[in-house]
Amino acid sequence: MGVCQTKKMQNQKLVSHNGHSIEEKIKADIFATPDATIRRSNISHQEKKIFGDSNYSTNTEGNMVSSRQRNPISVLKIQNNVSGLLSCTASPVLETMSASKKYTLIGQHSSNYVRISHMFQQISILQSNKTGKLVQMENFQKSNPDNEKYISWLQKVALDHPNILRIVEIFQDRMNYQVVSEHFHGNYLSDLIIGEAKVSKSLVSQIYEQIISVMQYLHSKNLVHGNLTLKSFEYMQGSNGGLVIKLVNVKGIIIKEEDNMEIIKLLPPECLYHQNLFTKERDIWMVGLLGYTLKKGQLPYNLSHNTTQQFLISIIKDHKFNFSKKKDLIFKNFLEATLAKDPEHRVDFETLLKHQFLKIHRIKTTSQQEILFANFLLNKPCCTIQQLLLGYFGQEFNWEEYIAIQKLFSESDTNMDGLLSKQELIKLFSNYKSTEDVENKIDEIFQQLEIDPQEGGIDSTQFMSLALTRSILLTQQNTETCFQIFSYNKQEIQLKGLKRHLQCETADIKSEFSQITDDLNTLNWQQFESIMRLLIE
Repeated sequence: MGVCQTKKMQNQKLVSHNGHSIEEKIKADIFATPDATIRRSNISHQEKKIFGDSNYSTNTEGNMVSSRQRNPISVLKIQNNVSGLLSCTASPVLETMSASKKYTLIGQHSSNYVRISHMFQQISILQSNKTGKLVQMENFQKSNPDNEKYISWLQKVALDHPNILRIVEIFQDRMNYQVVSEHFHGNYLSDLIIGEAKVSKSLVSQIYEQIISVMQYLHSKNLVHGNLTLKSFEYMQGSNGGLVIKLVNVKGIIIKEEDNMEIIKLLPPECLYHQNLFTKERDIWMVGLLGYTLKKGQLPYNLSHNTTQQFLISIIKDHKFNFSKKKDLIFKNFLEATLAKDPEHRVDFETLLKHQFLKIHRIKTTSQQEILFANFLLNKPCCTIQQLLLGYFGQEFNWEEYIAIQKLFSESDTNMDGLLSKQELIKLFSNYKSTEDVENKIDEIFQQLEIDPQEGGIDSTQFMSLALTRSILLTQQNTETCFQIFSYNKQEIQLKGLKRHLQCETADIKSEFSQITDDLNTLNWQQFESIMRLLIE
């Protein structure tokens, strides 16, 4: 059953004078400020010129169809989402067509969405015309032999690691290869030490563990990176309070660089005069120095902005690490294991993953199912429009969790009626909480949603809205992006446009939208932001 599918008749709300209590509260909150300001598009004039109204084709090399020219994006049914997922372990296939046949370029923020990566490639954010899922894309010119080598390699290797940016598909036009990857809207690790800010030891340990896990995986496949910098990795806030790290410089695994000053700063002594020497020991040193730099807030070398390559190499060659003054003997031992001057004395990544420094700072992991259960019990119920919007946010910004929730709903719906009854929910939660606690909470949820527990149940839309991790989804950036999508980069969201994106024609959304907007049937930025903010307050 699709997340935006019309609710079953037996699950309809009871008609009473309290039937619109949630909607009335939303209306009161969003209109609390009488002079609601109107949201202006964040799309710059230059971006409109670049991403405006033209197509990719075999004769064009830059622009894609704007989202307002496309058909609305339909939401997949649950069974198709669960059973039709592509395997992450398959190598991407080079398609003979342009990415514009399958994806639409959406509005972007200059400061956040259009970034220059470590390999100096512009990243575009696309939306699948079929599923609505967000991805990102890099263009690689066919005229560059290194790009030809990279694309050929991508088709042969299958990289499947949660901390490596996943390559989804490869397209092409006349001039470029178009590499489509998962959407990971993070920040460079270098952003953590802007202004020489220092990263806590606990957080450094968490970053180390994820990077080492990536490098151990690559080494197990006999792959050496050797081009690592702080901009090779990006981070996002994780649901457990820590950071999620991903290697985004995938090209650097196969295309090696020399005479790059940022890379030279992190080279081990044995590679300073042999920059084409790519060994596992080189990776170990670079990873050790990355974490040490984060902890100190800067490189351990005193460098000026106009330092020449020859002078830089001499400084690094003569530098001697002195960890004897460190009070934390476990951290001292870890640094010595990675930054040993003799490459033979450096400890391999598999052994480092078992190091005590990583163990003592490791965050107690909570299973995904436990997180979803906790969300369900703690998140407050909301009106239909908010439920549908949450489902859209989940599909766009946390696909893995979105699919996990759909799968959990599908498996728990034992009689396949599209609803989870009170008893089905109690059975689902029985291994997580005491039955009494769960039963009381479910009774409360049913009451707030005005569902008769004897005849009805929670539908997939309601289940999704309660189980999603709202704090991760409802960021300012995500909210702004969705406003631009729903408003077609204009100043207001129209009811017709919103219904097209959410693929929902129920009477509930029309009446709710009218009530929330005081019969104006348009939402400006401030009102939309308020509707989403209420979900986490």
